Amino acid sequence: MLDFNRMVALFLEARQARGNSPRTQEAYATDLLQFKRYLVLYCPETCPGYTPPPAPARQVAPRPDAAGATAARFLGDFDVVDETALTRDEVFRMRVDLEHVRREHLFGFDSYLSRVRRNRPASRNRKLSAVRSFFRFLHRRGYLAANPAEVLENSRVDRRLPVYLTFEEGDRLLRVIRGPYRERDRAICLLMLGAGLRVSEVVALDLPDIVPERDYLRVKGKGGKERDVPLSPALVQAVMAYKAVRPPAARPQDRLALFLSARRTRITPRAIQLLVKRWARELELESPDAARITPHKLRHSYATEIYREGGDLRTLQVLLGHQNISTTQIYTHVSDRQKREALRLNRFARLRKLKDR
Repeated sequence: MLDFNRMVALFLEARQARGNSPRTQEAYATDLLQFKRYLVLYCPETCPGYTPPPAPARQVAPRPDAAGATAARFLGDFDVVDETALTRDEVFRMRVDLEHVRREHLFGFDSYLSRVRRNRPASRNRKLSAVRSFFRFLHRRGYLAANPAEVLENSRVDRRLPVYLTFEEGDRLLRVIRGPYRERDRAICLLMLGAGLRVSEVVALDLPDIVPERDYLRVKGKGGKERDVPLSPALVQAVMAYKAVRPPAARPQDRLALFLSARRTRITPRAIQLLVKRWARELELESPDAARITPHKLRHSYATEIYREGGDLRTLQVLLGHQNISTTQIYTHVSDRQKREALRLNRFARLRKLKDR
């Protein structure tokens, strides 16, 4: 028997050896646990000795185009299984034999994510990527003779334009921040607006990282990769203003942490998300995207401002710490104002209507 939990543990150890952060490993574990839940509830042949819970009274007829019992289960019977029948811990404790997983189970998982979990294409692609990586690991290490997940393909994702604040809106955001944590919140927002830091990178900052004499900040990004980010005088001034009022840490392990929470412990990503949302609401933006302002959107604002002012994509890629330039290309979006400006710059478009001769 090729035990699911044991193989996931070996897989995560291999990812750790490759330099994956604890957050990345947790994301893999979460996605694979959802895959295990699907196998337990919908593919009992992979879970020896387990009897699925009885279906609710409401039955959903299989789709007429289902070609056989297996296809009928994947295509028609998703709604008759009680998704809450097993808790997360119960799913974890179940024994699943990976040797019984077939291609049809993996196709069914893709359908399950779409029809039952209602996941967007981007979320489905991330979870399918985790499953593909898992089975590729099992195949390459010799645990499986064949890789059933190699048939999985990503769904097409309509790339949405990034939500961002204009320069004027970003300036207003910094001005509306007030209260007892004014200096801290301004410094945090400015590090994302003015230096493009990720939330995790802001959380990880220590007191010695920013000093007035330095023009650059050494940031440890994803996968342990480091990059140098230039610091403006205004940004350094904001951080130093916070340092002047920063209280002592409540715990020895947080004594070097730059940003502290109200409990005087190292600030968490969730705390930063909440403070950004709070001050974004104060802006009372008319745009429908106002409710979607998050810390990462402040990073988008940083990148958009640089690109619109003439920065090239390669430089932006380095500043943001993107591994692939295709990720940076989302900032090449063009606004309606820029389109009208392009029309004005075209002299042919300014020709008067030609008279017939």
